[in-house]
Amino acid sequence: ASDVGGKGNGDDEETISIYETLRSQLLRLCKNDGTPEQARNSVHALSSLVNPVSQHLSLPSRVKKEKKEFEPLLKALVAPSRLAIPDDSMASKQKSKIVSVLSAIAAVAECAPYAFNSTGEGKTPLCWGERAIDFSLNAVLLGKNTSSNLSNEEYSSDSGSESETESPAKGRRSSTARGNKAAVASSKENDKVNISVHCRMICASIEVLICHIRATIVRAKADGAKSELEAPSTEHVAKVFKTLID
Repeated sequence: ASDVGGKGNGDDEETISIYETLRSQLLRLCKNDGTPEQARNSVHALSSLVNPVSQHLSLPSRVKKEKKEFEPLLKALVAPSRLAIPDDSMASKQKSKIVSVLSAIAAVAECAPYAFNSTGEGKTPLCWGERAIDFSLNAVLLGKNTSSNLSNEEYSSDSGSESETESPAKGRRSSTARGNKAAVASSKENDKVNISVHCRMICASIEVLICHIRATIVRAKADGAKSELEAPSTEHVAKVFKTLID
């Protein structure tokens, strides 16, 4: 009997080890290395691990597990080092990380609304999710307190520079022309990357706002009177959709 028990304990330990390894890999994709799709899917996978459909838990137990898993993740995602508009001088891979961060945040809003609306820390605490909402709505969509903006004038002037370097030249002038053309091509490619990242960042920010509104309302209604969730205010919903329409 003792051998069976020992084997059972060994199997449990192995299962826990596999679970923790998988969990750590999913968290890494959410916070550091994942593409937007990988970050989003990792959050959904974590949600399935924390509260599998096969388990019929009470609402307090489900909320407790949800907060325990996703509050630390959300806190890490909304840290200023991650949740910031990228500078145009950054490498393209670094710029794209903001899109993955916002995709992960949107997935948390959808999968774990109790954690998303959980109170933060400090003397004047904000919900971790509220910090993401403020960034998505005010910094990204409304352009408040942004650190960098794309310049259409600079992009247009690059086109003019390219036309000037197309005429043939000899010796040093030819070498200079080739160098100028390479610099112009590099600059234009960088502008395209900047535009692409900023467009995807805007789309991801919209996803954060919509997921928060939808998931909070749906989960609050589904959980009924026992739910501690409060639906977003009418003013907030109106502001979001007015911003999207405008």
